[in-house]
Amino acid sequence: FKMEFIKEYLPRTSADGVAMIITFFSLPAGFLHGIFYVTPNLYPLDDRYSVEEQQQHIWWRNVHYLIMTYTFIIVTTDLFLTLLTEPSCQKLTLPNVPQPGWVHCPYCQQFVPPRTHHCLTCSKCVLRRDHHCFFVGRCVGYQNHKYFMLFLIHTFISTLYALILSIKLVFFLNGGFSWIMLGAAIFPV
Repeated sequence: FKMEFIKEYLPRTSADGVAMIITFFSLPAGFLHGIFYVTPNLYPLDDRYSVEEQQQHIWWRNVHYLIMTYTFIIVTTDLFLTLLTEPSCQKLTLPNVPQPGWVHCPYCQQFVPPRTHHCLTCSKCVLRRDHHCFFVGRCVGYQNHKYFMLFLIHTFISTLYALILSIKLVFFLNGGFSWIMLGAAIFPV
């Protein structure tokens, strides 16, 4: 039983493996980068600042720590719910007698409902199959589509938040905004 469970969640192809490694390492790496580099450099606590400014920096650090932790937990939860929700028809209770509109899958040797497609990578029939996602290492279908969409939306929001903080940090470290600095950052010579 344990070997089947582990085998179920291992990457099926080398492309799945590479993409899953990128996904599973970039999430904590981005979170740790924000916690230990961006926020402390954006809100430093040193003698250049008065006690009131340092208290404001501590407050803003805590706000950003909470936001970063919340988005990291939400994105990671969505990823694992997408991964752990079985998208195939194997776990569904299907009637033995085919219903009108059902087709026979030559790979699985069973009758499947309409809008079910067989994934050659997963070797399973998936109800309302959207695509096989290499980044989560499985198909996206009827059962896990909601979690996958939440994963995409929350990843976009947290990436946008990280981008805004990073741009703010670049401007802070370079003494403010200038068009020349922006041009040099976009078109390095």
